[in-house]
Amino acid sequence: MKKLNLTSLLFALLIFCAAAPLKSDGFIYLNASVNGTPADQTLPALIKVSIPTTRTGVTQIWEGVEKVGNDNQLAWQAPVLRANGQPVKPGVDALNSAFTFDMGTLCWINCDVFYSYANPKTTVRVQVLNNPGNFATFRVYSGETFVFFCAKGSNVAAQLYTVDGANKVKSYDNAMPVGVQGKYLSFSIKDGKYYYAELETTIVAHQNITLNLTEATEVQIQNAINSLNDY
Repeated sequence: MKKLNLTSLLFALLIFCAAAPLKSDGFIYLNASVNGTPADQTLPALIKVSIPTTRTGVTQIWEGVEKVGNDNQLAWQAPVLRANGQPVKPGVDALNSAFTFDMGTLCWINCDVFYSYANPKTTVRVQVLNNPGNFATFRVYSGETFVFFCAKGSNVAAQLYTVDGANKVKSYDNAMPVGVQGKYLSFSIKDGKYYYAELETTIVAHQNITLNLTEATEVQIQNAINSLNDY
């Protein structure tokens, strides 16, 4: 989750709400109309999609859905079997500098994988002081305060959203790689005000981190996000 502005970062939270390091291979939106009328979302035949990549290995294909239960929120599911009976392969390998796959639905399409670290794994906890809001939940259904770990030298990020006490969140159990250097960062947008905190450190076993949010400007938070481009 790099090279994002504040607006796109908040949108991307709907995509990358993992509490373990996640590697993004991009996302796209497929839409079509016929003489100004939206085409059927489910297509009678599969279409081929190709997303450029500079890496090797596999990526996981996810299909965007705009409603989960009673909530009108963008969420993700594995591609399902279409009415035409044609299956969609959920994982594809990079070939000729691209991830190429078939889709049978006009929708948001997301490609990402959990980043594979060979290091031993641990659970980390982050306490956020001076928190003006509530922690953002899974898929950001609610909440104003966000906590991330960004690994240095890797285009990955992990959102920590599992509440673990007063003003404290934790990662998934035994999911964070011991020995990896990176930044814990938190920001909150509440009642028109912006708050920010960060700490650069190395993950150790059973790590407990404290971040102290202080009032900032949107520009300051944007600059902090920009600094991750080459981190």
